[in-house]
Amino acid sequence: MKKQQKILNWALGVLLLCVWGGVGYQIIHSAHSGDEFDSSMNGGLSKKNGPKIKIFQYTADIKDPFQFLVPVIHHGTKKDKPVKPVQIAPPKFPLRLLGIVNNNRRQTAILESVDGTVSFLGKGDTLQGVKILEIGQNIVHYKFYRANGILVVNE
Repeated sequence: MKKQQKILNWALGVLLLCVWGGVGYQIIHSAHSGDEFDSSMNGGLSKKNGPKIKIFQYTADIKDPFQFLVPVIHHGTKKDKPVKPVQIAPPKFPLRLLGIVNNNRRQTAILESVDGTVSFLGKGDTLQGVKILEIGQNIVHYKFYRANGILVVNE
């Protein structure tokens, strides 16, 4: 009985080794051949007759949506003075303070956005460009477009 079990275990081990050897051979063969598609695995597709793959290349010619300066415009010759960039005013403050929840471990500000969604923010959280710097008993210090501000709970 033990001898038959040893022979069965040996045969299964050899079979497993052959299968994984074949898989390893396919991987090494496809890596060294340089083809994107292996003809034995993908129904005859190869690099020559395979599908055309269009690669998207990122370029730096796209305008940054977070840049709030108008570019310098030169008119005519070098004698003209360059136009100074005009700084666009940041958008209106998008949040309203509804209240503050005091917990033993953390204070949370309850803020409502322009579209009516209510958010719970803690110290260091950011929402719609507003970063919460500090939360007091009835006051919240925030930073919005490089300007600091204060929100007070209306009682």
